[in-house]
Amino acid sequence: MLCEVAEAGSIARAAGEGAARQSQFSRQLKELEDFFEVELTRRQGKVLVLTDAGRELAQIAREAIGRLHDFHARASAQPVSFSIGAGDSLLQWLVLPRLAALRTEVNLCVLNLRTAEITNRLHDLSLDFGLVRREAVSAPLKCAPLGKMEYALFCPRSRFDKVPDVRRAIETLPLAMQSGDGVFTRQFRDWAEKNGVNVRVKIECDAFPQASRTVQSGQCAAILPKIARGDLPGDAFWELDVPFLNKKPRQVCLAWNPRTIRLRSEAQELATHLAAALRF
Repeated sequence: MLCEVAEAGSIARAAGEGAARQSQFSRQLKELEDFFEVELTRRQGKVLVLTDAGRELAQIAREAIGRLHDFHARASAQPVSFSIGAGDSLLQWLVLPRLAALRTEVNLCVLNLRTAEITNRLHDLSLDFGLVRREAVSAPLKCAPLGKMEYALFCPRSRFDKVPDVRRAIETLPLAMQSGDGVFTRQFRDWAEKNGVNVRVKIECDAFPQASRTVQSGQCAAILPKIARGDLPGDAFWELDVPFLNKKPRQVCLAWNPRTIRLRSEAQELATHLAAALRF
């Protein structure tokens, strides 16, 4: 229960809309406060959230529960389980294709998470490993470099009689683009405006894998991470470099909390295997 509240952020979000369940959570937290003689919750607006002491106790509980799960798995001759989080693009094109070849006897739970959630969950030990940008890693987290995220414009070969340059491809074909106003989208639109490139966005997508699917249809082009080339074979699609997006490529790394390594005996070996298997 305490771990659920810590992960959800408040009693209301952890317990849901049921008044009886919220009352049960509140009562159990009060029992813990009485036992440890410390305030575990405080009011924030209309909701109850954990205090620093409450979050610390939740982390201690999470560590203990994790070790008990590991003990039970070993005692019953079952593989222990670890979790790994990454964004959709890295999961689709890097993590999932390579995990089958991972040489380690553990079970893995793969989670589609944003960078901030990955780092927060690594800090509070509710996630074991994560793939994030190097600049997102802060102490005490540790990391191992995996590769640089570079981009290319992918377009169907059938729409051109010879390899086009990036400008011609963009002005010839409609684009599938990520929606929103992220750094990637702003950089692209700034380049197009500065160079007078006529951009026709036909489809807006939440994530790169969706844009990749539209390119496979043969009707659109899209700027995608180069690791997407597995979905877009070179005999059917052009992969055109886009230097204006690759001047400062993002370093992707495997991150973890050193407490995970200390607490879980299989974690160090798994970190080594993951860093090797996911390098690109």
